[in-house]
Parts: sequence; structure tokens; C-alpha cells
Amino acid sequence: MYRGEFFYGTPISDNWKMSIGGSYRRSDGVRDTEFTADHGGQLRLNLVREFDKGQLTLTAKHLNDHTTFFVPIPLRDQSDPKGIAGVDPQHGTLIGNGQRFLHYLQLDGSYKTRDLKDGQHTKFSTLGYHLDWELSDRWLLNTAGRYSQFENDMYILLNFDNSTLVNANTRLGQQDVQNMLDQFASDGAVAARYRYVDSGEILTDVSNLNGNGLVTTSYPLYSRYDAEQFVNKLNFTYEGDQHTLTIGWLFAYVDADSLPVDKWESQFLTEVKDNARLLDIVAVNSNQQVVGQLTDHGSTGYAPGWGQATAFGTSTSNSLFINEQYQATDNLRIDGGVRVEWLELDSTASATTFAQPVAGAFDSAGNDIDNNLANNYVDMPSNKFLSKTRSETETAWTVGFNYTFSDDVSVFGRYADAFEMPRLMSFGQNIPSGVDADFNDSVNLTFSELGTRYAGDSIGASLTLFRTKFNDLVERNFTGSDGEVANQTIDTVTDGLEFETVWQAHDNLQLELTGVLQDPKMEGFTGAFAHWEGKQVKRTPKVQLRLTPTYYFDDGDIYLTIHHLGERYSDGENKFELPAYTTIDMGVNYRFTDAVALHVKATNISDELGLTEGNPRAINDVQAGYDYYYARPILGRTISASLTLNF
Repeated sequence: MYRGEFFYGTPISDNWKMSIGGSYRRSDGVRDTEFTADHGGQLRLNLVREFDKGQLTLTAKHLNDHTTFFVPIPLRDQSDPKGIAGVDPQHGTLIGNGQRFLHYLQLDGSYKTRDLKDGQHTKFSTLGYHLDWELSDRWLLNTAGRYSQFENDMYILLNFDNSTLVNANTRLGQQDVQNMLDQFASDGAVAARYRYVDSGEILTDVSNLNGNGLVTTSYPLYSRYDAEQFVNKLNFTYEGDQHTLTIGWLFAYVDADSLPVDKWESQFLTEVKDNARLLDIVAVNSNQQVVGQLTDHGSTGYAPGWGQATAFGTSTSNSLFINEQYQATDNLRIDGGVRVEWLELDSTASATTFAQPVAGAFDSAGNDIDNNLANNYVDMPSNKFLSKTRSETETAWTVGFNYTFSDDVSVFGRYADAFEMPRLMSFGQNIPSGVDADFNDSVNLTFSELGTRYAGDSIGASLTLFRTKFNDLVERNFTGSDGEVANQTIDTVTDGLEFETVWQAHDNLQLELTGVLQDPKMEGFTGAFAHWEGKQVKRTPKVQLRLTPTYYFDDGDIYLTIHHLGERYSDGENKFELPAYTTIDMGVNYRFTDAVALHVKATNISDELGLTEGNPRAINDVQAGYDYYYARPILGRTISASLTLNF
């Protein structure tokens, strides 16, 4: 990875000053994709005007960036995760030049080509302002606004259920392959074979293909977000002798020409190895000549039946809020606040026309003209559009206190009742349900905490008891290998203890320990999911600890970070355990002079194979027990260095 950053600031007159900064990076990625998909940068400009009674800041920013989306990779041994032959679990990925360019059949018989090197491409431009103004000795005005143009094209390859990791010979025995052989028997078909798409090489023995003998299916996903946004905040603050009162208004408007609803355009068959190559399944005669094929350019079909919706819409939000901080006594401070939001959503999305015959795919008698079973039908957005509007009003409030017993000890507490509004894009994602499609509902969130802090000469510490609840949260669950989804509205409840301790053991040595001990549970399951009741929230640990000793010397410091993440579960039934793991990072900061500084950092220096998640698209309750499975490991050992020059 190469990354350059710069910043320059200077006065330009008695009242004006400016700064300009930016960065550019280019990276091959810790996981080798064989092409450079991570590259881009940003540029930012600030102008500041000082007044006798305030300050005005004008900002401009432009970002143009590409990033790779790393998906789970094949592993083995669920109780003690290990890599499989052909795939490096710390630095490998199935993505590579062999499936960089994917071809998608269109209704007119032509092909559209997508380049995986484009990855997630984000373009973002914004203009903003921030004004602080002293209206009087007691009253302050603060207002800020931002206009933004945002584009994001996301093109990624996903895996699906663990059952898609199959023995290569077993795959050739599946029913769709037998149907192909039956259909082309009159043309002399006697056997099915794999053929590399890029070279045309036919494989005769796949028993130990790439050392693992496996093939799998990749699922390309494309979505686009193209929107303009304007956000503005205005508030007035009164500062009294014992209290501070803030009253304000927040406005947010989004006009999206394209919402990021999922487009599933095909499925592709590949081998299982680092930088995997596309495979076709073909029928051969007794002379090993191809007489028909099941797949096309690696695609098992361009009509997967999962949806090709497009969507657009607007969102208008207005919020009024009031906050009060009251110093009741020298030792007791109380604060509280209320916010009321009015939201208007207006969205339109197309349905999908499934399995449309491709122009020229069949002759007048309805026969396939090229003996290719995969290039006859496509899914496409339909000309039928469904629209929906929604008006929502929600109220959030909070109250808290801090009581100081002495200069060293205080206690604090807070309760908050909040919400998450429906999302504009959710209507488009729900279009497969037809005329009953709607936005997702509001989610209610409540937070409560009670804690104490201690600040001594050499030791500082805090302990916080907390409870977090999400009410009416939609739990998305896959129920079939063809992408069938069943959603449940549930609650999650998490009780826990958060702590932080800093000990200045010596003038040159500091130890910092932070952690969370918690019990995250899911509640409210019914029907087919009733046995999930009370289970641990997916991918959420009960224990998380971080210890950082830092040694300071005259020209810098050296630090070590030990991070422990407790066991979690990939599935709602808590059968697929994500084992606990511990990583070690280490770094050095060294100042050569006041103008030159070096930072060197090594992460995961023990090359630990820890899993951040299992397979989020696996079928419910059947994730565990596979010899091979998909999961997303943390990145392997990585070393970075940066040099900073100040002038």
C-alpha cells in the first residue's frame, strides 16, 4: 500500500485563514486479488472568517475512491478454524483475474461486461458552512449546513449457503447435469466435464482439483446509489449562571435518482482456490468433443429469480429539539433532552420480469439453436412500477446526571429512549413481495447506564453497568438455498459491564485495560424460529478485552496491544460457534526532530486466524456440521510505516 497525505494552513489576511489537505492511496490489498482495486483519494478546502462576535467556516470536499469488498472464504474445522488446501486463510481470496471480467447476457442477445476491479466506487462532493455567533452575553447562535452529491456503484461477488461448497465429482452427478446429458444424448453426449472458461482446457480428472477437489458458486451483486442531500441545523443556546438551555431545528432532505436496491444478475461456477477461475460444465461425446453445455461463460443462468428492481425516491425530515443542562448544586449536574422528528418518505420501484426469452435463443420450432442451456433466458426490470409514501412521527428523550463526591470520585447515570426511522431504500428491497411491499417499520431503542469514575494521581478507572434494548428489530433469515428469506420482528436485550482502567505505573510506563462483559439475548421469536428464543445475539461476544502497555522514551514511545474477543455464534440457534481469539499488535512512534516523525505498526503479528463472522447468507439452523464452510477471517499479519514531515 502506498499512501500520501498533505495539509497546509495559513492566514491570508487579518480576518481570513485557510487550509487545504488531502490524500491519495493505492493498495493491492492484504488479500491478493491479482489486480489493484483499492485506489483513490480526497481533497478538502477550508476558509475561516473571524469576527468580533463569532466565526464563519466554509468547507469544500471531493472524494473519488475505489475499494475491494472481501467476502467470506472457504475454511474447515468449525471448532478450530483452519484453511483448506489451495486457499490461504490469512492472505488469500477467491477473487482474481480468472473472474475479474464477468459477462451478463442481455435481452437482445448481447453481453454487458462488468469489471470487478471497479469494486465499490464512491464519488462524493460537498459544500458546507458553519457559523457561531454571540447574540448577547447570554445567547449564542450556531448554524451549520451541507449540500452533497453522492454516487456509489457497488459491484461485488458473494458466496451463499455452505452447501454451495461441493465435491467437484458430486456436482457433476446433480440433476441439472443429468438433464443436460439426456437432452444432448441424440448429439452423442456420453459424459459431463469441466472446462476452464479462460483457456478452454477440459478437465478429465477433478478428484483432487487444487488439492481440495471442490467447486463452488459465486453470486454477483450490483447496486447503485445516486443522490443529492441537503442537511441544515440551527440552534440557539442560553448560558445562565446555573443552567444551559439549547433549542434547535434540524432539517434533512434526500433526493435519490437511484437507490441501492440489490440486483442479482447471474450465478457463476468456479473452482476453489486463491484467485479462482471460472468453470463451464459441458457435455462431451466419446471423442471428448463438446456437443452441448450447461453453463455460459461460467454462468449457470442469467435468470436467477432473485430480483432486478430499480428504485428512486425522496426523504424529508424535520426535527425540533431542546436540551437542558442544570448545575443543581456544586456537586450535582442534571441534563435532559427531547427531540421530535417528522419524516416523509416517497419511493417508487420497479418489479422484475423473470425468465424472459433472449432474442435469437430459439428457432421457429422452439429448439435451442446453440445447445447452450444457460443463455436462453434473462431476468430484467419490468415496466411495472409500484409507489409508496409513508409519514412517521417519533419522539426521543434522555435524562442523565453526574454527582461528584470529591475531586477523585463521581457517579453518573443516563436513560435514553430513541428510535431508528424507516429507511428510504427498504421499499425497493421489499418489491419482490408485490403490491404489499412497504417500508420497514421504526425500531425503538432504549439505553440505560449507571457508573462510577475514579481519577487519582497514578490510576484512573471507570465502571459502567448498562442495559441496551432494540425493540421491533427485523431479523433477516435465509430459509432456502435459492435465497428464500423469512423475516421475524424481535427484540434484543443486552445487560453488561463496561470498564476502563489507566495506570501510570512509572514515569515512562503506562498500562491501559478496557473491556466489556455482557449478556446479549434475542427475544420474541415465534413459529419456526421459536427455538431461537433467549439465544445469544448473532456475532456478538459476551467478552471483549483490550490491554495496551506503552513505554515512553525521550524521542517517542513503543506500545503493544493485546485484544481478546470472546466466542460468538454465526447462527440464531447458536450451533455454529465463532471461537474466541486473541490478536497482538505492536507499534513504535519515533521523532527524529520536531519536523520529522516515523510511525511503524504491525497488526496481528501472531498471524491469528480469527473469524469476524461466519456465513451471513447460510440457511437457518443448518450452518453447522459441514466439512467445509464459508466464514470471514480477520486479515493476516500486516506491517505499515508512515513518515510525517512538518514545516
